[in-house]
Amino acid sequence: MGANGQGVKIIFELTNVCNFGCTHCIRNEHGPADYLELDVIDKVLAQATSYQDVTFVALTGGEPTLHPSFEAVLDVIAKHDLKFGFVTNGWHFTRKTFGQVAAHLSRLESVTFSIDGATEETHDAIRRRDGSFRRLMEAITLCRARGVSYHVNFVVTRANRTEIEQMALLTSGLGCTRLFFGHCQPTPDAISAGLVLTAKERREVESEVAQLQSALRMQILFAGDHYSTSLFHQCDQLRMREFNVDCRGRLTACCMLSNYRGGESDTDIIADLNRESFFEAHKRLVEKIAMINAEKITRFTTGAVRGIDHFICSHCLDHYDKVPNLEQILEPSASTPVTSA
Repeated sequence: MGANGQGVKIIFELTNVCNFGCTHCIRNEHGPADYLELDVIDKVLAQATSYQDVTFVALTGGEPTLHPSFEAVLDVIAKHDLKFGFVTNGWHFTRKTFGQVAAHLSRLESVTFSIDGATEETHDAIRRRDGSFRRLMEAITLCRARGVSYHVNFVVTRANRTEIEQMALLTSGLGCTRLFFGHCQPTPDAISAGLVLTAKERREVESEVAQLQSALRMQILFAGDHYSTSLFHQCDQLRMREFNVDCRGRLTACCMLSNYRGGESDTDIIADLNRESFFEAHKRLVEKIAMINAEKITRFTTGAVRGIDHFICSHCLDHYDKVPNLEQILEPSASTPVTSA
């Protein structure tokens, strides 16, 4: 089983450092550089696999390939006989990263490239780095030549929402295994830049993606925050199918909430794995999830449901104080709560 199977996925944020400075990024760029310690990775994998069916390790950041011991991280994962994948902006892929992962290709399930435009002009403008689109195309070409499965993440913003179909056609033609669309999250920078879509516009985007899902053979998915008909949707984090460890070695409530730009810091921290076992951290997470679910039920049964509660990340964004005035941002015309059924 891989990243989307029934096993458990462990996510390691290897660093908060990135060589890009994208306006729509959810990570806070301020503060000292942090790199996740190898001992923490080894400890978490040893303890988690002792009682759970861990089937996949995801490496994120920041830009995870900038971890000074990136190859050693892969050695630790290999030690525990696990498959892995990583997210990257692709800048160093053909020049450095591929050589680092070459010895572990049999364990590399996929590389996920972050692409923000179906054209060089759009992508480079959003990434604020000339030549970044061309380097991505070089990286994709190398993956195809070496038989490495690759995915694409496309964050939908006002700057690129007209290129959704074009992106699907581009990646399909390039042999992409999976294309993930995701909504631009309402960080202060993204809001100031006018990149964030309203809830109504999000639904329109999701409808367009759904049409592409039925039209193309390539697997197209909507990742992260999206609309659900269920008011009690349980994401992989709430179901404890995914566990996120941040670059300082702390178990967090969710990978999206971690080091969220503009949000209250550390409200989502469950436990410090430098000092505590993964077992104890897991028990604390169980307690926190029970609290979150109780809050949801109270909201739904007291008629306090908002339209944005159908978006699966909204409650946690509120609970952990990551986005002030979330309802006003996503539903600027909303004035009264939606009556629960």
